[in-house]
Amino acid sequence: MKQMTVGGIPVAVEKKPIQRIHIYIKPPEGAVLVTAPQFVSDRQLRRYVESKEEWIVKNVQRVRARAAERAAETPTFTDGSTVHVWGAPYTLALRPATGKRFRLALDEQGVATLDVPEGADTAQVEAFFVRWYKEQTQKALDTLVPQWMATTGLRCSGWKVRLYKARWGCCNTRTKELTFHSQLSRYPRRCLEYVILHELCHTAVPNHSPAFHNLETEFMPDWKAVRRLLNAHPA
Repeated sequence: MKQMTVGGIPVAVEKKPIQRIHIYIKPPEGAVLVTAPQFVSDRQLRRYVESKEEWIVKNVQRVRARAAERAAETPTFTDGSTVHVWGAPYTLALRPATGKRFRLALDEQGVATLDVPEGADTAQVEAFFVRWYKEQTQKALDTLVPQWMATTGLRCSGWKVRLYKARWGCCNTRTKELTFHSQLSRYPRRCLEYVILHELCHTAVPNHSPAFHNLETEFMPDWKAVRRLLNAHPA
């Protein structure tokens, strides 16, 4: 048996040298994979999976809904759309330019005017914003990381940015180098400070034990609220 259907949902099946049956729901499409011991018969396996139909359907719907939410949150960078800079919303205005370079200007009325070179397409506009956000994040880190090291007494060996898909930052606990999501400049600046503190704390405590969270609380008592803001922000 390599596949079955439960509640109208295709279920891939793999038999492996393991001791228990496991059910996995994989994002973003909610693909279902069941791994089972080799000694379990097809009939037993089908009976077990069918007994989990309600759980499978519920969790497939949850994973698909979350994927749809994330897709809706992805900025489009078209004329009239909303872009966020340090958490503040701006209405994007695309303006034809005679030069060969993109130029972005933010005004106090909440308009982000982007001069777009002739012939540039939507993909190039998006690529510009990816680079621009990366530059803004790096500049902020170059100021804020030293400040937070001075505040906490925690030290890192260096910091850099990269475009992550599913994490805000990372600490290499061996080298003490920190890496941050390059698009954090879309979010409120306090959120970036929280991620900096979080990763700096990992230079002292490599896990998420009570000692780790106590360290976060010592230097940012409201870190839980800031984390909720980061995860809920529409940018």
